[in-house]
Amino acid sequence: VWKLFTFIAHFSRAEILPFKPILLFAKRDFGKRAADAYDYARFQEELLIDGRFEKIVFASPDDLRIDLIKNLDRFSAILISEYTYKDNDTAFTLLEEYSKTNPVFLIEEKNEPLYLRLEKLSDLSGEKHRVQIVQKNYGAHNTKEIMRGLFDTLAENLVPIYRVPGHTMPSVSFGAREITVELDEPINPPEELPMLIKTNYFPAWKHSDPHSSTPILMATPTFMLTWITTKKTTLTLTPPPIVPVSYALSLFGLAGATLYY
Repeated sequence: VWKLFTFIAHFSRAEILPFKPILLFAKRDFGKRAADAYDYARFQEELLIDGRFEKIVFASPDDLRIDLIKNLDRFSAILISEYTYKDNDTAFTLLEEYSKTNPVFLIEEKNEPLYLRLEKLSDLSGEKHRVQIVQKNYGAHNTKEIMRGLFDTLAENLVPIYRVPGHTMPSVSFGAREITVELDEPINPPEELPMLIKTNYFPAWKHSDPHSSTPILMATPTFMLTWITTKKTTLTLTPPPIVPVSYALSLFGLAGATLYY
């Protein structure tokens, strides 16, 4: 079944989100998978089919270890379908503390120790903790209906962000190894704003400031999401160490072949 989607407004290559995104812990399986899977690709597919790309944004870290997450106040809610961690106690403490003020949605996983600990907090929802269980009902159609209900609940829990007119759609310039985004007005008073850059995510993109620890995450569908605090922000493409090494090995091989012949 084909569907035609029409842009109803000017399309910008970058946007300051009007709400905090949802932090998603889910496998990034873009290949063949079960029809009732709860992975990153399935979430983005259902968002598209349901026409909610502009209304809900999932952000996914490269490292899915829950016990390593930081700056949780950047997100409206947390959704977990992949329970990856090394320290169960640290992961539990982080999520328990976060659930006191923001919702944590757990895809049911009865054989997972961390899930079983967090599930007990759901009994206290509305009192001390905002933990909600998303029960699996196997089958492609059932999964679709569950996700639509989940999207409704997530939309109700989005934390809005006030945007001045000069922050809504920044100007963007793309280079081979550099992306520069500039707002019409400075961010005053200073605060972190979530910025969606509508180009394919690649983990080698980093903030140009070498002292910056601000992450760049994959965001639905496969865009880049980061946070900015200044009027002008520059991202640079920083190849991993293996790339220069592979270049050197290739040149060495070519030189050897030339000498041989």
